[in-house]
Amino acid sequence: MIFFRRSFGATSELVDFWHKAGFVPVKLGSSREQASGTYSLMMVKRNVEWLPLATQHFRQYVLYSLPSLYRLLETDLVRSLCAKLDASIDNPSFAPLIRSYISGGTHYDSVAPILDLWWKSSPASVVTMSDLVIRKLVQQYSWSDCVNEFSLQGKKKAESQFKIELDAWIGRMKDEGFTL
Repeated sequence: MIFFRRSFGATSELVDFWHKAGFVPVKLGSSREQASGTYSLMMVKRNVEWLPLATQHFRQYVLYSLPSLYRLLETDLVRSLCAKLDASIDNPSFAPLIRSYISGGTHYDSVAPILDLWWKSSPASVVTMSDLVIRKLVQQYSWSDCVNEFSLQGKKKAESQFKIELDAWIGRMKDEGFTL
């Protein structure tokens, strides 16, 4: 079967453009190209028998690699890629534990696995995340890395700001019908 593919230096604008044209991402390069400073992305258009497997592999690969290999990926590109990766997964409700964290009753480490599972169950939700939430939750930046990138005054301020932005993101997700 004939199919169409495009390979290019990934930017959020190009990913969005080709996605609107019916292409889906199937492979993201493992290092930045020297000439452009971007990662190479291959997108495919056509309903070929191997496409569902390729897109599922791409989804798992990208979600697994965001905190490590793609740790420094621009947040707008993270949003563009994740917006195309949604899948439906049922999760139990951990809302009380998340609320406890936001209000200061528990530590981030106790809710991080739950938040990680939640966003991965709906990767398109990254589109509504702030840059700080993407860096900490999706790309698993350390608090000190967040302090440096966002010019915050120490870990306490970074975590306080993160809680505010996490709460806002959860509110937006609830408005769209998602449950925590």
